[in-house]
Amino acid sequence: MSQRAPYDIQSQAFFDDPYPTLHRIREEDPVHWFEPLGIWLVTRYDHADMMVRDDRRFLNHRARELIRVMMPTLAGEELTAMAQMWSELVWFRDPPDHARLRQFMNKGFTPQAIEGLRPAVRAIAREALAAAREKGEEIDIVEDLADPIALRTITSLFGVPPDDRPTFRGWITTLFKGAGGAAIAEDVTNRIKEHTSAMLNYIAALAERRRADRGDDVISRFWADEGAPSREDIVLQSYQVIVAGYRTSMNQIANTIWTLLRHPAELERLRDDPRRMKGAIEEALRYEPSVVVTNRLAAEDVEIGGKRIKKGELVFPILPAAICDPLAFPDPDRFDITRTGPRHLSFSMGHHYCIGAPLVRVEVEEALAALLEIPRWEPGSGPCLLGDYNLSDRGPKTLPMRLLAS
Repeated sequence: MSQRAPYDIQSQAFFDDPYPTLHRIREEDPVHWFEPLGIWLVTRYDHADMMVRDDRRFLNHRARELIRVMMPTLAGEELTAMAQMWSELVWFRDPPDHARLRQFMNKGFTPQAIEGLRPAVRAIAREALAAAREKGEEIDIVEDLADPIALRTITSLFGVPPDDRPTFRGWITTLFKGAGGAAIAEDVTNRIKEHTSAMLNYIAALAERRRADRGDDVISRFWADEGAPSREDIVLQSYQVIVAGYRTSMNQIANTIWTLLRHPAELERLRDDPRRMKGAIEEALRYEPSVVVTNRLAAEDVEIGGKRIKKGELVFPILPAAICDPLAFPDPDRFDITRTGPRHLSFSMGHHYCIGAPLVRVEVEEALAALLEIPRWEPGSGPCLLGDYNLSDRGPKTLPMRLLAS
């Protein structure tokens, strides 16, 4: 396990186009020990699907181990403090604690509750698009549409005042710089600590205001629940949902539109039959997911694909590799909005299925519905540029597009 890794998963070139490297790993060494990070990479669909469902052999209580990989300059008391905070997040809980917190959080994020938000999301999407078109026929999908929809939706849901949205954008952008895989410097780690503290303090103050003066936001509904957990849990779980809810939705909106631009025949199929909308969204989630990896901690020695994973080692199912596995998906590199077959893993599976999945789907659908009222799209004058993303945060930084009346 000490030999030098033959695969590069940390460079900007990889983040720009990870698929050739991921296909190589899946074909050559599908359960691969990646020495630079000291983690296992799992790239086959059946292995990844099993791992995200098996909460007996693969644990989510992995905060300390994951921080050591993601922020290697953090040590001592600072590492302990960050690990303790992360360990309280529902992402890092295992049954039975996970079930208790998840039941509490689900009340604000059931499909029915999210569907009730659709008119508001629709209004946000159309307002953002109208404002963008006032600038001219060329817009930037990320800046003008994906970001406003994602940021306004999640902050409105939690009752964050509009004037504070830019601050949240800055905090969350910093937090995702440490989201796995990319080498980060000590100054970035320091900013992550500072912005984590600032955001938690803000949400704590907001939660106190909502306890005294209830509104129609998620935090107020948390307080109104007779079975609500502690104030600390309300703050921490709100923090994680806002962080993930903004960035994941923004990237998935942009990724879906980017994918349709690159596949004009499939875009026309969608235009010809809007009933294919949900299929198009699910295929975009499979074809170009905004999250590249999930991860688990081995609770015991486990053999997968002929490799022995030891207790206490981190395992990273690589989602774009798994959900483009030809053993699970026929012709997997083809984008097909009518595809049928196994479910993609872009929102994970099992107990840790993404709580925000219904919200992401509504946001993507309303963004597409607004855009599809415009007769023709085509790439803009500049290239689609990917930012300095990492294994948990993939999407365009800029995506110029021309919207034409005919």
